[in-house]
Amino acid sequence: MRGCPHGRGTQTAATTDPSRVHHRVQAGRGRVGSQHRPADRADANELGIYDSTLGNWVGQDRIDRGEAEGLTTEERARLRQLAAENARLRMERDLRKRTVVFWVKETSTP
Repeated sequence: MRGCPHGRGTQTAATTDPSRVHHRVQAGRGRVGSQHRPADRADANELGIYDSTLGNWVGQDRIDRGEAEGLTTEERARLRQLAAENARLRMERDLRKRTVVFWVKETSTP
């Protein structure tokens, strides 16, 4: 947690996680981040977040709707999942290698 820039205490995952406030961006789509009026500091203050965070969320919403180029939220989640799985598999492989080396040393020394 960190201090909120707007003097409202601290920011938690509930206020900073885009998936948890996606409905806020969706609800404000007609007024926030639209061609009628771009997201601004007042909107961020209303949500208790940094204006750059709101800009990131609005930009990601545009990508998710196909209005901009980039990785969708689902694609990003899948990449994170694959990276975690890849790291786990590497650790398992390295452990097996060390086990074999240890076993060979133990059985080959008289």
